[in-house]
Amino acid sequence: MNILYNSLARYKRIYAFSIPIILSMLSHSLVGFVDTVMVSQLGKNPLAAVGITNVVVNSLIGLLGAISPAINILMSRSLKNNKKSELSKYIWSGFYISLIIGVPITIIGVILTKPILGIIGAEASVISSGATYMKIRFLTTILVLFQFIFSNFFKTVERTTISMKVTFAANLMNIAGNYLLIFGNFGFPALGVVGAGLSTLMSYLFSFLIYSLYIFLSEYKDFFKWSTSLNGVKEAMISIIKISIPLGLEELFSYLLVPTVIMMIVTHISIDAIAANEIVINIISFIAIPHYAFSQAATTFISKLERLDSHRTMKNTIQDIIVCDIIYLVLISAIVVLNRKDIALLFIDEPKILEIVMPCLIISILLQPFDGVLKILSGSLIALGYEKWTSILSSSLNWIIYVPLAYLLSIYMNMGLIGIFVSQLLFKIIASFVYTVKANNSIKSMDSKDLIGINSNTI
Repeated sequence: MNILYNSLARYKRIYAFSIPIILSMLSHSLVGFVDTVMVSQLGKNPLAAVGITNVVVNSLIGLLGAISPAINILMSRSLKNNKKSELSKYIWSGFYISLIIGVPITIIGVILTKPILGIIGAEASVISSGATYMKIRFLTTILVLFQFIFSNFFKTVERTTISMKVTFAANLMNIAGNYLLIFGNFGFPALGVVGAGLSTLMSYLFSFLIYSLYIFLSEYKDFFKWSTSLNGVKEAMISIIKISIPLGLEELFSYLLVPTVIMMIVTHISIDAIAANEIVINIISFIAIPHYAFSQAATTFISKLERLDSHRTMKNTIQDIIVCDIIYLVLISAIVVLNRKDIALLFIDEPKILEIVMPCLIISILLQPFDGVLKILSGSLIALGYEKWTSILSSSLNWIIYVPLAYLLSIYMNMGLIGIFVSQLLFKIIASFVYTVKANNSIKSMDSKDLIGINSNTI
């Protein structure tokens, strides 16, 4: 009875940490889901254009988002040591870095939209539909980076409900904007896929204004006082960049280049495959997103165990988080599997595309347990100081196994989009096994005293 009570208490703690993050991330997925459903009514070319643009822009944002955890770590340390002025320097350094990186990327992205779509392999009809949409999405780059800084600040002061409420409000505005501007309802112009892009841009502007207004009217405004010490800001920027580099390299090689290459392979299959891929990605995001929340829970909890507990407690913590993830997966996957056809019909009713979607969706659901284990173990290893190891291994496995296998099965063996998802399943199985062995060996090789001051560059 005691063991059961302790287990439930641990699970409660994990879910209490993860659920607010999950809700915020699911809210973003809901907007993507609604975007796709609405744009799909315009035809498969606009849907394919949105799919390609989302892969490119979201992958790029993910790369730039490497500054996000770095800022969070440094702000948390400053708050812990009660150094408000230092925390302010990290906040403003984050804004400066966002402008230094975001402005040129926005300009280049807007100017080179058509060549980017062409390089990926989009057909002329897709480029015609999606060029303006991609330009508008590039205009959101700086606003997204600013949102990272605001969100991480409220994580630091443990007021994540504020970020969640802002996210909900902005996303509701995005959905309303889609309804009005895509189809021209209530007298608004019918802008089609361009309307979807404008709605996204307006929602990020709204989010920035709400965050700014709340901070100005709250007790937190002192943290956002502009720092006049250029030396202090310079040092803070260097600290942020140093932490961001290994995270950014992993993001580049594993989460930016790989999805781009996979999308290039998909574009060589057919437009139907592009549309089906976008539908599967949107559906599966509701299942996969919580993996990231549980991964953050692993990083946080394992970091707290560094100075306090034994390797046995650490191992139990990781296992508890994996169990929580599996419980979630069983519940949500059952709902999706039982209603998969009705869910897919929300996007499109073309039988040929639905025929591609169904098997790919099942395969993608089957790989989710492996993906969850992989992300949780990755977060745990990063907490133990193995960022370089995870970065190298993630990149290596993606390029040695996933990408070649995806091309071999989908193009050479003519399996089409199914080949892409089969290769992803095999990749996740192999990667989760390798990470499990590494985590096991790493935890076994250390006791409590070894967990203090681990070198972050250890491999």
